[in-house]
This record gives sequence, C-alpha cells and structure tokens, in this order.
Amino acid sequence: MYKKTFTIPVFLFIMGFATQLNAQSPCETCDKPGDFCYTDSLFEDFCASFEVDQSFFTLNVGKKDKEIPLPDSADNVQYYQFLAGQRKLKLDIDEVLFIQRALPEWDFAKRDIGIVYDEDSLGLKILEKGSGVLPDSGQNVTVHYTGSLSDGTIFDSSYERKAPFTFQVGTGRIIKGWNMAITKLPVGSKALVRIPPELGYGKRGAGGVIPPNAVLYFELEVLEVSD
Repeated sequence: MYKKTFTIPVFLFIMGFATQLNAQSPCETCDKPGDFCYTDSLFEDFCASFEVDQSFFTLNVGKKDKEIPLPDSADNVQYYQFLAGQRKLKLDIDEVLFIQRALPEWDFAKRDIGIVYDEDSLGLKILEKGSGVLPDSGQNVTVHYTGSLSDGTIFDSSYERKAPFTFQVGTGRIIKGWNMAITKLPVGSKALVRIPPELGYGKRGAGGVIPPNAVLYFELEVLEVSD
C-alpha cells in the first residue's frame, strides 16, 4: 500500500484517477452514523460519517475512528495535500482517496437534510426566519436568489448580477413553485426551496440551461414587499 510520501505531481495524477472510479454503495453500517454516511465498494471497511453544523467528520476504517477537519470546498486541492501531510492524522493514500470521493457526496446530501415537504412535494428549509410581513397574491416582492440543478450547477443568480429581482405574486409570470414558496416566507427570511419538475419547468425545460423534468433548488432571500 502506498504511504503519504508521494510528490505533488503524483498526488494530482492520483486525484484525477480517483474521479474516474464510480463504484459506490449505500452506507449500511457505520460506527458513528450521523446525518449522512458514505461507503464505497472500492474501499472495503471504509466509512465516513457526517453531521450538520460540525467542522469535522469521522473516518472509520475497520475498528479505527479518526476525526478529520472539513474543508471549505470539496474540490480544494490544497486541502487534500494538507491531509496527506498531517502526521497526527496518519492518513495513508487510500484514506485520502476515499475522503476525496466522500466529500462531494456530503456536499449534495447536506443540502437536502432538514427540508420539509408539503402535499405538493414542494420542499422548504428555513435558513433564517424573517420578522416582516408575509407576501400575498397580487403584491410585488423583491428577492435575491441563486438557482441550481440537482448536481449543483448554478443556472442563475441575482447575487452575481448584483440586481435583486422583483415580481408580482400569483400572476403566472413565474413558475408555480416560486409562487407557492414565497407566500410562506416573511420579509427578511432566507430559505432553500426545492421545486419538483411539475412545479417548475416540467417536461419542456427552459432556455437550453434547465433540462426537461429537472428538480430545481433556489436559495431565496425575501427583501421587500409592496402593493
């Protein structure tokens, strides 16, 4: 088994190789099951356990547990180099490769943890509860938002444009999921909204950017309501 005495060019090559492997299985047993755990059929007896709002995760290999600090981003090359060079953690290259595969899965999984669904399958997770008025049909609402697909691809963001978006509730000018979600969010609220295809762009998709039958995620910030 290779140890962590590789050079950076070799490390980068191995990282590229690891992303091509795609055998993966659901996590059934983990010593410390948290909000999400990850296993991989290519790494026998490996398990990574994650919890929301923690700055670390638990790597379990066989009967040994290690607490590993979480990075700001799962694709941070310097982070994996940092792990490989940490004498205290004593990670071998298989463990680093496993971590590299586990972290992107956690990035996607944690987005859905805490989402509450209504009878129409509209999902809502309150990130920050506002204290203002609730928007109502016919009113104008100003929001900031970032829209993304299930794979994390961002297709639109008012934050990036530095221009909030204003629309009238209930007039059919926006997708149904937005109308339904916005009337549940008082001014000042921040929320993650998960919109199923039937409340979004359905079978047609949109603009060559949103594919047919796409599940959409919107981070919404309600700024203002006016008549």
